[in-house]
Amino acid sequence: MNPLAPYMAAIKVGALVAVMAALGLFGWRVHAWHEGYKALAAERACEPATECAKRAARFAEAQQKAAQAASQKAQEAVTSYEQEIAALRARPARVVRLCADPGGVRDAAAAPGADGAAAAAAVVPGQTGADLGPDLYQLAKDADEIAARLRALQQWASPAK
Repeated sequence: MNPLAPYMAAIKVGALVAVMAALGLFGWRVHAWHEGYKALAAERACEPATECAKRAARFAEAQQKAAQAASQKAQEAVTSYEQEIAALRARPARVVRLCADPGGVRDAAAAPGADGAAAAAAVVPGQTGADLGPDLYQLAKDADEIAARLRALQQWASPAK
C-alpha cells in the first residue's frame, strides 16, 4: 500500500495549480515580449509619444535655440560693424599740403655772424603743392574700415561666452 495514497488527490490538484501558474507566467512573459517588440517597432519608426519623438523634439528645440543665439550674435556683430563704419565715415578730412622739397639747398650768400661764427642758414622756401588731405584720409578710412570688418568678423566667429 502506498503511504501517499490518501494525499494523491491533493498532490494532483497542487501539480495542476503549479502547471497552470507556470503557463500563466509563460503567457504573461510572451505578452510582455510581444508588447516590447511593438514598442521597439514604434521607436524605430519614431512615432509620436515615443522616446525617439521626445528626443527629436528636444534636439529640434536645442537647434532652434542655437540658431537664435547665432542669429542674435551675428546681428550684434553687424550692428557693431555698421556703427563703427558710420563713425569712421563721419570723420572729416583735414588739409594736408605737400611742399616741394628744395633739396636741402641753403642760401650761400648768408653773411657770417657778428662774432665771426657762421650765421644761421636760411632755408629757401618752396612752393606748396596740391591738398593731399582727402586722399590720405580716404586711405586711412579704408584701412580703418578693413580693421572694423575684421573686428566684426572676429566678434561673430568667437565662441559663445
